[in-house]
Amino acid sequence: KDMPMMRFDFGQSNCYKDLLHFADVDAANDRAISKNYTLIVFGIGIWEVVNPRACKMQRNVTQRLQDSFDRMRDWATAVMWRTSGYDATNSDTQLLDDLNERSRGLAKKLQQEEGRRNVDVVDWGKAMLPRSFPPQRIQGDIDAHYGLEARLLCIQMLVHKLRQLE
Repeated sequence: KDMPMMRFDFGQSNCYKDLLHFADVDAANDRAISKNYTLIVFGIGIWEVVNPRACKMQRNVTQRLQDSFDRMRDWATAVMWRTSGYDATNSDTQLLDDLNERSRGLAKKLQQEEGRRNVDVVDWGKAMLPRSFPPQRIQGDIDAHYGLEARLLCIQMLVHKLRQLE
């Protein structure tokens, strides 16, 4: 069967406030990301936790996560939310665990209460937890980054989720 032309882009966003900006642009713009793509993968990392001053906002990080999911509510575009991995130098995983759990819960709520099949979670953070801290850590270029094997796992998990949507 004929495949439509695929468009791939990468947008850097370290903070939820930046993601909210994408959603705001989406709501007010004919060139909005949800109108130009069939799939959007959000993978906000650990920046909000390891450097919260850089992500200055009035609302706390949990509320910004909620705001992000609220803004995606009306999109017809498929949205995959990749849960966050962990910083090798910080063994206190509570906040990241909470954010990842909340992501899973928000996606499940959209699926169950609103019948939205286009929003799902790639729970990469949970899969990576056993390999997140020394000596089992899959090392990347800096402590906050994982190496190739972890990135390949993320791609594999994403493809698996996409196949489930077919």
